[in-house]
Amino acid sequence: MAAEPPSTEAPAAERRLRIAIVFAGDGEAEHALPRRLREQGHDVFAIDTKLGGWRHDVLRGDGAAWLVDAVRSGWFDAVFMAPPCSSFSVRHPVKLRSRASPEGVQPMPPEWAAYVRKHNRLAAFTAELMRAATAARVPFACENPADRGCDSSGAGWEEAADHGSLWRLRCIADALQEAGASSFTFAQCGRVRL
Repeated sequence: MAAEPPSTEAPAAERRLRIAIVFAGDGEAEHALPRRLREQGHDVFAIDTKLGGWRHDVLRGDGAAWLVDAVRSGWFDAVFMAPPCSSFSVRHPVKLRSRASPEGVQPMPPEWAAYVRKHNRLAAFTAELMRAATAARVPFACENPADRGCDSSGAGWEEAADHGSLWRLRCIADALQEAGASSFTFAQCGRVRL
């Protein structure tokens, strides 16, 4: 009986990971995830228009296609997404979404229509990245405000129960179901009177 040759791959805890952080914000604040992961020795690709301007705009063709292809090919070891949350948040000054209409209330206040359409496109892109990561068997995480209408999550809030969260969008729900994803819910935004 022959012994197996020793593995040349470093243990996961010691291996330098290549991580995509999409919608990273400025990425270099002391508490920011990109900075913390870099401090631990990982290769971090922080993607956000606040960092790279139009070159990081995932709604533009070339950069978006490159990112989806890189994720689908398994080039990244992990993907973290934090799509803009303001239109999904109970803290938004105007109610733009509801549980029954998470894509946007009708009638939509005209001054907010383009804003909501853009956030819906960003959510659809997020779902596309989730599917690419699932296809490549690359772990992913997505962060956004809790669904306040889901009492079983621990973040339920009666006064805000009718708001429409990212998690209620069909594209996101379908991508998470296809991935067999687990959810970890916590009250992200402070409770405010509506």
